[in-house]
Amino acid sequence: MDSQALFIVLEEISSDWTYSSTDREIASEIRKQLLRDDFLFIIHFHHDLHECVLGPVTKVLQDDDFSYLEVMKLIDEKKKMLRKWIEQQPPVWGPSLSNYIRESKKHFYGLFKIEPGDRKKLSQECCDHIGRLLQELDRRFVKCHLRDNLSILFDLNYLMDHKETVDQPEYGRNALNYVREKYKNLPSFDQTAVQAEWELIKIPLAEYLKTSITQKRKHFWKSFILFKQTVNEQFSEQFKNILVLLSIYLLSASNTAECERGFSAANLVQTNGRSRLMVNTLDVLLNVRLLLTDDIRSTRCQFVAEKAFESWNDYESKRRYNRTKLLIDVADDYEPTTQRRLNVQKRKIIPNSDNEGQPKKKKVKGIKCANRCGKVIASDDPEQVNAIQCCHQVEFYKWVDDNCSRWLCNKCRIELGVSTDSTNWFCDDCIDMHSAEEDSRTITVRK
Repeated sequence: MDSQALFIVLEEISSDWTYSSTDREIASEIRKQLLRDDFLFIIHFHHDLHECVLGPVTKVLQDDDFSYLEVMKLIDEKKKMLRKWIEQQPPVWGPSLSNYIRESKKHFYGLFKIEPGDRKKLSQECCDHIGRLLQELDRRFVKCHLRDNLSILFDLNYLMDHKETVDQPEYGRNALNYVREKYKNLPSFDQTAVQAEWELIKIPLAEYLKTSITQKRKHFWKSFILFKQTVNEQFSEQFKNILVLLSIYLLSASNTAECERGFSAANLVQTNGRSRLMVNTLDVLLNVRLLLTDDIRSTRCQFVAEKAFESWNDYESKRRYNRTKLLIDVADDYEPTTQRRLNVQKRKIIPNSDNEGQPKKKKVKGIKCANRCGKVIASDDPEQVNAIQCCHQVEFYKWVDDNCSRWLCNKCRIELGVSTDSTNWFCDDCIDMHSAEEDSRTITVRK
């Protein structure tokens, strides 16, 4: 119905003189291209392909909690359906394409005449497409013996279908032998003890399957383990090997989307850990651990190190620690605590309206004359080339501990009759440091 309405709109536009000639030509060309038998044939073929085959498979794979055996069973069914379509001659197509072939025998699609096409060639192209699709399905969904055997042991749908035989002695033995041989080198996994654990857990598992309400696989196993732990506190320890295999089954990603989410979560954890633990922080933590007086393997040492790391890696604090107290001699009652900076509000500077607009005073790059004439002595002033410094700076008076930076400008030097190589001129601050014999040879500064 939608396609028929589209054709009607295009036909009205192509014959409506209120539209421009360009719009009418474009509408007429689009209508002509759409009303072709080869185009409509392929469109209906792909519609059937999506609705009958690819759509259901995609919908199942979008669920993170799908059953591997159910997916493989569904794919096998879809492959058989595709083979049935192309085995017969002429091929038997899906419902949408079959209806189109039947209704377009007189070269009409509804009320519109269509350009006939080569149906044999179109059918062959569709058969070739299905052949390539079957090859792609075989390549992408290769049967995995490991997942098959794990599903026999732990897949909820499979267990529910066989709940009457789960408690039988032979159930799951072949699958368990394959899986335990696969993971025999896994640390902390005992491939011999897991056989006895499987035989012991089958009977309560079968009883729980008969009484449990249908739920997702992860929720089912969580509720089953919690139920057994309430009855037997040592359940996790007694069945640790079978729980290792269960963890592998539950954590193994079955589709690409779940894999990508897992990688993203792992990257996020690693990034957060790195960003909150800098190199110098790690160095301090190692020093704290090495300087503890207790044994490195002691419970107390582990406690202090873990608490130190948790305080430094705290989400709220992040990197806002300014200093660390490195304890060399740790008291027995030491409890690590998070060090936080006190939230002291700084005094706000209130701008003074009287000072606004006043330019800042520039720093003076010269020295005022010690004779109080007001002259500024600068190093780049050509008139002050012959200015002299207080004689405490010459080598003759190097016994004086305190240095003096007073200068006499060139004009005052001339007025006082002091030569440029004189060693007898002292400023007011230094003149009292000399004896009376030196005073007779000293030229005093004008008051």
